[in-house]
Amino acid sequence: MAEEKQAVLIPMKLDAFVFNEDVCSGAGEEPGKPDILNPVDLYNTSPALLNSRFTNLATNERRYHRIGVYLHWTLPRLFRSGVVAAGTEAAQSQSHTEARVARGLHSPDTAPDATPTTAPIFPAAPNRWLVIRHIPDKATTFPEEARSSIPQFSSWVVESDRLWDLKKFDLGVDLQTDVSPFIVGGHDKNSDGKDQIISKQAEAFIGNKVPLEQWDENKEQPSPPSSPMTRQKGVKQNPQDEDEPAEFLKHFSLLSSSNQLFADYQPHNANVFSMCDNFEWTKGQYLSKVTAHYYVVGWNSTPKDDMFTQSLQAGSGGAKHDNETNNMTRQALMDILKLKLKLEDENGNTEATRAICHGAMYEVKWCKDKKPATVPADQYSGKLNSTLPLAVGTTPLDALTTYTRAHSCLTGGGGDDAGGGDGGGGTKPKPSDDDEKDVTIPMLERWIAALERHLLARDDGVET
Repeated sequence: MAEEKQAVLIPMKLDAFVFNEDVCSGAGEEPGKPDILNPVDLYNTSPALLNSRFTNLATNERRYHRIGVYLHWTLPRLFRSGVVAAGTEAAQSQSHTEARVARGLHSPDTAPDATPTTAPIFPAAPNRWLVIRHIPDKATTFPEEARSSIPQFSSWVVESDRLWDLKKFDLGVDLQTDVSPFIVGGHDKNSDGKDQIISKQAEAFIGNKVPLEQWDENKEQPSPPSSPMTRQKGVKQNPQDEDEPAEFLKHFSLLSSSNQLFADYQPHNANVFSMCDNFEWTKGQYLSKVTAHYYVVGWNSTPKDDMFTQSLQAGSGGAKHDNETNNMTRQALMDILKLKLKLEDENGNTEATRAICHGAMYEVKWCKDKKPATVPADQYSGKLNSTLPLAVGTTPLDALTTYTRAHSCLTGGGGDDAGGGDGGGGTKPKPSDDDEKDVTIPMLERWIAALERHLLARDDGVET
């Protein structure tokens, strides 16, 4: 293979979440009561008939296009750390410039005399993702009549930085699974010459999923219309008019989202860092059961935003550089990014290359009528509801009484024989010396809970 064709392969974690009717039923236990955040309502998540993500509550019909396997990939650490200057003078320093160069943060579009910024800057994240589904054994595919129609390999391209305007969406676009809301800065002005930055925030969405055979990376031309996908009471067409060029975010990074949960919380990044595979094998028909492998490959569509292209091409005044070209070596860049090659690279190599992120998940079992054998969320929920290790209060005493009051309701913590507290502010007689050895943790919890009446009589001013 030619040297210029080599790429740096960066592994990443790929997760799969099965979403079906049985999953909506939960673990069969009553969910915790979020008394801190009143708007959070966990009671309508089950059964599936009351879950608005699974059922259209207006028509009482299932949202079949949302049911399936949700894939989510976790961005590697090097895309999660940025560069920030401590002040204006630091922003003009050579060390700050070298740190920016190492992460591909310098931009040729920036004027040389531009005022240095002290705001944190993050490297551009990969904005193209090839998702491949492989069905190794069609005997696992049901219904049986779908085996001759569904291909063994299916591929999609996810465009993370694709920008949409709400007004140009078709009525069939699902705002929860087809696109993701996003805060986009700009200087658009209305007819009066006033900025519309704030008013346009609710109309900006990003993300797009296109079948590989219909995808084209030609940003200058209008994107081809997507193949129609069946939707309840309608058909999903391409959200943007065919005669308009596709719009993309410039220098798409994690910091651009202004949402600290954006990259890792799947409901916030649909068709950006995740996608839903609903196993539609023909119009309006979906697989009921199948076993599949998934592969995800990501890259940056703009070479100048790839840190392994721009950083190696730019001159660096650091200690590790080529004396003839003054370019940073690959090994120096690896050291700065805290990366290590599995195969040793040649010392002093300064050839520009590309970064490719990759992840895979095997033997993903889909069944529309059965919950997966292992559901981590059910395990964590059961652990939380059985131990209640966390309590929040406005004061330390409030948090302590909240903690003990919750534990007094758990199995083994109730009953008059456990402590005899009245739970309503009554007092508990001090045990004698002979009884101290019989004091149990549930008894202590009930006694501490009895202090709540003193908390209610306490002034909550800042001076106390």
